[in-house]
Amino acid sequence: MAESYKDFLRISNLNQGVDTTLRAVTSGDGDTTGLSLEDGTTGNVQVSGTLLTPSINSRSFTSYNQMSFSSAHNGDNSVIAEVCKIPALSIITRVIAVLITKSGDLSTYNLNLSLSTSTGTSADGALANASTTITVPEILGAGASNTYQQHSGIALAGTASDIDASSGGTEKKVHINYPSTTIVGTADTFLYVCNAGTGNGTTSSSANVVLDVIVEYIGVD
Repeated sequence: MAESYKDFLRISNLNQGVDTTLRAVTSGDGDTTGLSLEDGTTGNVQVSGTLLTPSINSRSFTSYNQMSFSSAHNGDNSVIAEVCKIPALSIITRVIAVLITKSGDLSTYNLNLSLSTSTGTSADGALANASTTITVPEILGAGASNTYQQHSGIALAGTASDIDASSGGTEKKVHINYPSTTIVGTADTFLYVCNAGTGNGTTSSSANVVLDVIVEYIGVD
């Protein structure tokens, strides 16, 4: 046991096992994983960070990310938060954003999802497109191709729109796009939540906005 206890996974619940409360799964030495579980009565599973679900042939992936952020900037397409990596030469088949928690105090807070060839860009920074390998960096928002884009309030191929995360936005609203005109290119790319337009101002939201982002792509890392 002394040589292997760190490899055991467990939850901490005073020896009561799983119950109706989401509890983090930890390793034997107490390190917290990104996984939380409930019992079968409610059956919820929560993942913090990125959940990759490869298909049988391990080439088609779904990346699920729950983003929490508050930064705002008046630069169009300036960075708010990095979402995930998409490998070079991948094909993005679908991207989805669901507003879980809107800002409680920002009257304007418009967002989009855009690609960059640089990782680690901090809030308010600029997207990169080395050698212009990404054909259409914005893959969800008013600046993205709207041929296959819709949200909860419009039909397919309706007018594309940014994600309204302001105090006047609508929680649980779903935005979806099939970005048929975007070519990732020969370099790894990185998806970011960005400021859409120049009207967001430079004052951060007093509390975090929560946005679920799901990206489906076919490729090899």
